[in-house]
Amino acid sequence: MPVFDWCAHRNKFSRVGSGRPQKLDVVDLHRTHDPASDDPEIVGFRDRALDHRELSRVLPLLTWPAPPQMRMNQGIEGDIRPLALRFLLLTCARLDELVVMKWNDFKEDTLHWHKPAVKTVRGKPRQQYLPLSGAAVALLTSLPNYGTWRKSDLVFPNSAGHFLGNWHRITKAVHRESQTDNWHRHDLRRTGASIMKALGVAPRTVDEILAHRATHRDEGTSAALENYFASTHLLEHVVDPQRAAFDKLAEALDYIERSGSQFA
Repeated sequence: MPVFDWCAHRNKFSRVGSGRPQKLDVVDLHRTHDPASDDPEIVGFRDRALDHRELSRVLPLLTWPAPPQMRMNQGIEGDIRPLALRFLLLTCARLDELVVMKWNDFKEDTLHWHKPAVKTVRGKPRQQYLPLSGAAVALLTSLPNYGTWRKSDLVFPNSAGHFLGNWHRITKAVHRESQTDNWHRHDLRRTGASIMKALGVAPRTVDEILAHRATHRDEGTSAALENYFASTHLLEHVVDPQRAAFDKLAEALDYIERSGSQFA
């Protein structure tokens, strides 16, 4: 759409492109009918989330060392992908955010995960300071590289210290051993969000966690003001709604995992 509009000096490019001598008569995609809207085979956006029965079978596999039955090439001691999947579930994060996470992004003094750039529904990527639950912090401090890392090291590296990969294979192994199917890594993010909503977490808070809204812009405040309140300890007795939501999520997941046998 932007390329065609630029060529045609259309919409926001009507003034920017007015100085160009040539104007092309190209189709306006804003006015073009999408044939997919009439296709009965297309059911819309994906809404897959794991239920409590599926989670009760999946969660025991998301550990480190990796369960021996997963039979991964890296060996159970070197494969932290199952635990990384649990971290995705606890934080409702995207896989590409987790893969590039460095120890410098884990703010241990405030228990936040600083994401330098996250996708947003509208607009350019922005940074996010995500408060972590006690369960997520405990997971990070249980990693084999915790305590020996440098700031630039990846939190979830492969055995060579590089980016983790081959996620399709580990997901298929979890499918096989948990006897579940038809879900992938991004569905863990949706599952966590669904659980929080079911537990009564405000939709706005869930949106903030998913980075669907830039809260300080919405409310007319600033990140500098938020940091000032934090540094002057004015927020010490204020419960962060996102952290409270994550604590509820972690508690629910723990209950499902401990009660797994009753769902069989």
